Amino acid sequence: MTAIIRPFGDTAALVEFASDDRATPSAMALNRLLRAEDPQGIVSTTPSYDSVLVTFDPTKTSYSKVHAALVGLLERAHPEPNAGEKLWSIPTCFDPSFALDCDPLQYELSLSWDSLVETFCRSEYRVNAMGFLPGFPYLGGLADTLHCSRMKTPRARVPASSVAIAGDQAGIYPLDSPGGWRILARIPISLFNPERQIPALLAPNDRVSFLPITLDEFTELSHQWDRGDLDIRPWIS
Repeated sequence: MTAIIRPFGDTAALVEFASDDRATPSAMALNRLLRAEDPQGIVSTTPSYDSVLVTFDPTKTSYSKVHAALVGLLERAHPEPNAGEKLWSIPTCFDPSFALDCDPLQYELSLSWDSLVETFCRSEYRVNAMGFLPGFPYLGGLADTLHCSRMKTPRARVPASSVAIAGDQAGIYPLDSPGGWRILARIPISLFNPERQIPALLAPNDRVSFLPITLDEFTELSHQWDRGDLDIRPWIS
């Protein structure tokens, strides 16, 4: 795969891929190979949309050695279809009590609420990256007709588990936090819990679809989740 490798400070190298549809799978493929082979002196790797940041210990290796290792790995790091990914089908409630930006979205997008929800749920999304908040997934795959602006003045508090869109992406707020994305729904589970063995439920390259549910169904699933007896395994394939 073609990429540019350059120094990133004194103790890191940045591998950058061309910004196209192959960038994220290529970055994930290189990151998997780095973790599997664990070259000497590598401290950590951080994948993103179109790059991988490789941090190293200068007392154990050097930039030139890391650069040479990366060149060799890039020749063997080929994206694998569906490698390590999960497909999530997440029940999602679009009730007006959760759809904080129902009216602004209908106005900006010139769509009825039913059409907007139908269009949103018709797409399958891919977790391109995690960031902003622990467990926040940046979801690619938003339909062109749903691309929208962010709020000019962000909210002081977006409720946890809110489903949102902004620009050409969707996302899910894992925690109560400030935020300027447009809120259209909520899911009945928490995406992030630091006490879990793997704190974040979603991971880069996972695929996500949203299944509309009623407010009553949402309430029941939320209660099951809070009690600890909600089995979400059927949501994953």
